[in-house]
Amino acid sequence: MRVDLLPTIPGRALPQAPRAWQAGQVLLARVEGREGELTLLRIGGALYRAEGAPPLPAGQELALEVAEPGPPPVLRLLRGADDGVLTAALARAALPRQLPLAEALGRLLRLLSGERLAPPAREAAAALRAHLAAPRDPEGLRRAVLAAGPFLEARLARAAAEGRPPPQDDLKAALLRLAAHLPEGGAAEALEGALARIETAQLGALPRAGEPVVLAVELPLPQGEGLAPLTLRFEREARPGMAAGEGWSVTVGIELPELGPVWARIRLRGDDAAVTLWAEREATRRRLADTEALLRAQLEAAGLAAGGIHVRAEPAPPLPQARPPGPVVDEEA
Repeated sequence: MRVDLLPTIPGRALPQAPRAWQAGQVLLARVEGREGELTLLRIGGALYRAEGAPPLPAGQELALEVAEPGPPPVLRLLRGADDGVLTAALARAALPRQLPLAEALGRLLRLLSGERLAPPAREAAAALRAHLAAPRDPEGLRRAVLAAGPFLEARLARAAAEGRPPPQDDLKAALLRLAAHLPEGGAAEALEGALARIETAQLGALPRAGEPVVLAVELPLPQGEGLAPLTLRFEREARPGMAAGEGWSVTVGIELPELGPVWARIRLRGDDAAVTLWAEREATRRRLADTEALLRAQLEAAGLAAGGIHVRAEPAPPLPQARPPGPVVDEEA
C-alpha cells in the first residue's frame, strides 16, 4: 500500500525534512483525522496529508516504511504489530525524545508565556494550563489518572463504541491539540518530549509473556511557580500459582520541599491490602506514622482488610520499570 505525502503547513521548517528520509527507513506517524479523501498524519512533529491511505481512526499510531524518498515521498504502511515491528519502531522513535513530564510541561508553559501566539494556539495553551490542576479528593485523583494520557486511545475507542463525543479532558489530547498550532522552536521541542514520555509509558505497559504488567503514570501537580511530579506505577504481578489479576501493587511517589521524597506502596491480594511508606526524613516518617490508624480505617471503609502498615525512614527500594517491548536498537543500522 502506497502513501503519497504532501506538507500541509507551507513555509514551516520541519524537524526532519522529507529530503532526509532514506529508502527503508521506518517512521512513526500518528493519525490526526481526515480532510476529504486525504488522511492527516503527524510525522516528526510536522503535519502531512496522505493520499491513498486506508480509513484510519484519529489517534491511531502507525509505523511507515519509506518506499521511495521522492519527492514526493512514498511510504508503505507496516502491519507488523504481531511480530513486534510496529512496537519496536514506536519505541525507537519515542525513547530518544522523551523528557520527564513535569520538567517538559514546566518548560513548555514558561516558553509559551513569553511568546505571541495565534488565537488557536493561545486557546490550546489555556486548555492545557487548565488541565494541570491538583486533584482535591480520591475521586478527583481517579479522574486525573484516567486523563493523564496513557489511556487516551482506549477512552477514544470506548467513546466511539458508545456513541459519545471524544473526551476533552485528556492530557495527551490537550498536547496534540496544541501541537497542531505551535510553531517550531523550544516550546515545540518540550511538547514533543512530553508526548514521547506518555507514548513510552504506553509502550511499556504492553503485556509480555511471563513478565509483570507495569504501567507508569505521571501527574504534574502545581508546586510554587513550577510543577512537581506525582508518580504512580501500577504492577500486575505474574507469579507461579497466582490466578490472573489476583496480585496488584500500586506505588506512589512525590517530593515536596516541606516533606522531602515520600513513597507509598500498596499490595493487593484479593481484598487484603498491605502498605509500606518510605520517607527519607525522620520528621516526615513520624508524621506518616501518626496517620496509621486513619489509613487503616480508610482501607477498611473501602472494603479492604488492612494487613501490615509499615513506615520506614529510608529511601524507597528500586521500583519496577516499564520496558518497551521488542528490540529498540536497530541492529542493521
